[in-house]
Amino acid sequence: MNMYMKAPIAMLISGLVAATALAQPGPGGPGGGPGGPPDGPGGMGGPGGRMDQRGPGLRFGPRESDDPFGGLFRNEPPEMQFVRLFRGYLDLVQQMTELAKDPSASGVSAVMTANDILKARSNNDAIAFFADILPSVKDPVIQRAIRLQLVDLYKNSNQHDKALVELKALIVPPTQ
Repeated sequence: MNMYMKAPIAMLISGLVAATALAQPGPGGPGGGPGGPPDGPGGMGGPGGRMDQRGPGLRFGPRESDDPFGGLFRNEPPEMQFVRLFRGYLDLVQQMTELAKDPSASGVSAVMTANDILKARSNNDAIAFFADILPSVKDPVIQRAIRLQLVDLYKNSNQHDKALVELKALIVPPTQ
């Protein structure tokens, strides 16, 4: 096993073990056990509980308005929300690693990122940038990604003839 993978895997396993232990109800059930305060004022959950005393929106995990799943995991314990978040982070690291291993995919990602950065500037600046680097790009996948960006930029600048030239190069690639 790769030594770079041991630490994230150990952290993931530790997080899963801790989350399952913390997700279990306390002695005597969810009300806090015998003699413990019930859910509600002074209890662990509900309005006025210990978790709510930090103010609105400061609970563990994301706010409902930030929930990309539309409330699907609303009743999930905070520890499991952390595990879900950590798993998402590990998935992102894995995807970035795979992207970095593939030169074509990395190049296409760089083209898209450059396009995002250039949106703050004029279309002519973006056209100049991509037109300048296109002749030096040797990877045909990255060339096509640049041409697709140029098509959109030319179209948005009402330079339809130039957009058609780039589309023709995409449809009938130039012979090398």
